[in-house]
Amino acid sequence: MTAQMVDAVYEHGTFRLIQPSTIAFHEGLRVRLMIDAEPAPDAMLSLAASVYDGLAEQDLAEVESLTQRRAPFFGDRS
Repeated sequence: MTAQMVDAVYEHGTFRLIQPSTIAFHEGLRVRLMIDAEPAPDAMLSLAASVYDGLAEQDLAEVESLTQRRAPFFGDRS
């Protein structure tokens, strides 16, 4: 059995390879797919928008204050 990682895009009910493969594909070839899907951009935006859900006004004000100081989050990196 030959194994190779390939990147593909799912379009119109089929997977389209992004790059050519060294495996000789032929009709009826059985393959095993392991899907490692990237989240949709809308899902990422929704997650980012919900980061502050449930925080009290005082907590939101503190977060805003910290971000406006523009101090290095992890300290001096020099």
